[in-house]
Amino acid sequence: MLFEIFTVPEYRGNAYIMETAGNGGCEFLWTAPLFKDNTVDQTQWGPVEDEEIVNAVLNSNEKIFLDEIAVADFNKLINTGQ
Repeated sequence: MLFEIFTVPEYRGNAYIMETAGNGGCEFLWTAPLFKDNTVDQTQWGPVEDEEIVNAVLNSNEKIFLDEIAVADFNKLINTGQ
């Protein structure tokens, strides 16, 4: 299983991963900064806690695909902080 990594025009300097709940809704929204070449700083993933930003990202009409990451690899990054 893969997570899609995307950005939205309003927050173009950040990458996002939407972790879905069992009902298909968003359980967690994760973010990490983008480098100038649009690659993700994989060491900086953290949860988005600002409800306004969560809603803006999830309701954006334009999600720009950047990359994808295996769920297991993402979980290793989150659990080890590396």
